Amino acid sequence: MGGSGSCPRRERGKEVMDACGLPWEAMFRALEAMSRKRCRIDLCSTVLTELKSLTPYEMGYFFLFDTRGRLSCCETEGVDERRKRQYFDYYMQIDPCRLALPPSARCIHTDWSRFYDTEFYVDFGRPQGVRYSAGMQLHLYTGALAGVVFLTRSGEVDFCPK
Repeated sequence: MGGSGSCPRRERGKEVMDACGLPWEAMFRALEAMSRKRCRIDLCSTVLTELKSLTPYEMGYFFLFDTRGRLSCCETEGVDERRKRQYFDYYMQIDPCRLALPPSARCIHTDWSRFYDTEFYVDFGRPQGVRYSAGMQLHLYTGALAGVVFLTRSGEVDFCPK
């Protein structure tokens, strides 16, 4: 593990960080924990747990899709069952962030203030305190969507778009 040429390593506390402030050991431990999982549900749950140690969030979703594009697994953290069901039963179809996302996109970062006047935000996002979100889409080698990881934050601290 080491920093890139543009980010030389330096010590900061017990964690080795590069000059860009990236916690390489924590990132390695997270990837190592994820790589040990062989069951989809365990993988989804571990990804959400490990991401929380790297970038704090209030609510996290991990969706996996089968080869026909149907939802095959969904794990959440910080989301109650009623809200999860509401999202799948109705709000997923009108989610403006999801609808605006190109199918080939890999990462997304959203400041929800641009969607404050939508039904989705007024009825679903605002009551949960969603202000910012970040996520990534995972694609198979064929280009088909395999999964989506989606994290949300309330409060003043945005996800860093780097």
